[in-house]
This record gives sequence, C-alpha cells and structure tokens, in this order.
Amino acid sequence: MKKKAYEAVEWLHVMVRESLEKAKQGTMKPGWILNLEMTSLALKKIRSFEDENQPKKVGVFGAPKRGKSTLLNAILSADLLPMHTVMSTKTAIEVSSQANMQDWEVVIKHENKFVEKTSVKKISEAREIIRKHGSHQSMAPPAVLIQVRGNFPDNKIFQGGGVLVDTPGAEPAFDLKKATETPTSCETVIKEDTAIALDMLKKVHVVTFCISAEYKGDESEILFYNEHLKVFKPFNIINFKDQEKDEKTGRMLEDEEIVKKTLKICDFPWDRTLCVSALWAYDGRVKNKNEKKVEESGIKQIEERIIQEMNELTPEFGLLSCLTDYKRTLENALKENIDLRPKKFAVANFEKSLRAIPIAWSNKIIGFLLCEKDFWHL
Repeated sequence: MKKKAYEAVEWLHVMVRESLEKAKQGTMKPGWILNLEMTSLALKKIRSFEDENQPKKVGVFGAPKRGKSTLLNAILSADLLPMHTVMSTKTAIEVSSQANMQDWEVVIKHENKFVEKTSVKKISEAREIIRKHGSHQSMAPPAVLIQVRGNFPDNKIFQGGGVLVDTPGAEPAFDLKKATETPTSCETVIKEDTAIALDMLKKVHVVTFCISAEYKGDESEILFYNEHLKVFKPFNIINFKDQEKDEKTGRMLEDEEIVKKTLKICDFPWDRTLCVSALWAYDGRVKNKNEKKVEESGIKQIEERIIQEMNELTPEFGLLSCLTDYKRTLENALKENIDLRPKKFAVANFEKSLRAIPIAWSNKIIGFLLCEKDFWHL
C-alpha cells in the first residue's frame, strides 16, 4: 500500500511537470510558472520520504537580528542556542531529540571533513560549544555544520520526526553576484552567512521565513524572500509582535492588524503568515515559567503550523493539497484560453494508482477527480 501511495505521488508529479513544460514553452504569466514550480517542489519533497527513517528538517530563515535563535529556544523550551542583540549565528545548527538520552551530544563538522563529537552533562556546556564554533561572538574558525542532540520528551515536533535548523542571517545585497569588488568586513561576513543559509535552504523540508514587526518592509529582506524563498512556499513568521503599537493610542496591535499591515508591504499569503513574540515565549518557557506569557506569545500556533507542514510531507495529507493547488493554476490558465492540462494517459495512471490504495484519504482524492471528469478528460 505504501508503494502505491508513492506511485500516486509520482504520477501527479508527472502531470505537474508536463504542465510546467508547456507553461515554459509559451509566454505565460510568471505567477502560473511559480505556482507549478511550487507544486513540483512539494511533490518532490513528499516523494523523498518514501524512506520513513529520513528526518523532516524544519529550517528558520531570515535576515540578521530577526530573533530566529530566540524563537527556536522558545520552541525547545531550553536555553540552548546562543542569542545576542547583534548578529550571532554564523553556521547552520541542527537540533534533534533522542528518547531517554541523559547527556547532550554536540557534533562539529569542520571544513577539512574532520568531525568532532562531544558529550556533556549540562546544557550550558553544550551552548558554549555551539557559541565557540557557530557564533560571531567567537574568534574560532566556524564549523561547516553543528548537530546537537538531547532529550526533549514533550516536544511534538520531535515526536513527529522533526529536526529544527537554525541558520545564519541572510541578505541578498551580499549575495555572491552582488558583492562589491572590495567589500567591507561586515559585507564579507553577511555574504558568507548568506551562502550558508542558501545551501541549507536546499536541504530542509519545511521552510519558515522570520521577519521582525519593527523592520518589516526592509527592501533587502523582501528581495531575499522573492528571489530565494518564495518558490519553497514558506510559512511566514512576524516576530516581535510585542513591539507593534498603535501610533496614536499606544495600544498593542492584535495579530490580525499586524498581519494586515505586513501584507501591504510584503507579498505574503494571508493563510501562511503568523505572528509571535519569541521574547515572551522564551521568557514564559525558559526564564520565568509564565504560562500566560506563553499563551499570549503565539508560540503554540507556530508549533501547530510546523506540525501541519510536516504532515503535508506525507501522501495522506500532501497529495490532496498539491492536487488542489495544481487544479487552481490550470483553471486560472483556462480562463485566459490557455490549456496547461496534462495528457489523459498521466491522469488515468494517477487515478489507477489511487484506486490501488483502498483507504479513506485516497478515495477522497478519487472523488475530487471524478467530480471534474470532463476537466481531467476522464
């Protein structure tokens, strides 16, 4: 049954690639091509999980000083990742969980392929190793990758096979193509950080984009999102919502008001944008154990969304979502008399593979197809 499920994923991917090829051959709206590329990438990710032992990597991306490490510490309910008011993280850091583990294991992967593994008793010791090899506050040569493993028994993201990934701050103004011939030391640092973040972008399965409520609308930040992240269909996090206040009354804005203001500036989908105060969440979970602060912070909604995105990596949840997005793109093209629909052969094989999976979720997708038999040439 599992094999048939992934056959269905592959046949839908065949359909999407056929439509994408048609779209690229003509003069099509960039939005149609982008949407098809998004769906194709989503199906490729689902297909990669035929091996159930593969972890689901959740990456947090964004410009420097957007509170990415603070957000992850809040999700971890632990003071693990170094935090600072200036640029901190300078390499990718993967955090995973292992049941019944007593110590903290930190693996440092160096440029010369040398791997250094250390086990420590205290979280402060693990944090110091991370700071030494993965923080701009250290003079030591940066690691290529840092992997940290501990025991987080109550974390549902880890229970679902997730791995959390912190990334350096990235800005396209310092991308390799845009760097000046004689860059300043700061420009060199950000260019290097951006390269690391872009490399990790190819390796994660769930992409989140973290911006600050204070700095939303930053031109470089929006450019980075549009050039590099948008095709991965990230869900977007507006951090530091506690800093957003009404200019006239001084009252704190509601989440919906913050999102509405942000969407006027940033081209984010409404249904893929959430607000959080990582500082409140960190304070409530790690520093002062204040459940009210945790509830008000919005961190639980972020965690629920991450779990939802991880579920979308399975055929059961992801296939219908991809098919729905795909059909919407085809319908939009047909409204302008452009037919991007795939050949009947691929659609018939998609249906056939679904019928070989006699369970509720596959029957639901079959019903979705049969309701539009003429549309799909069935």
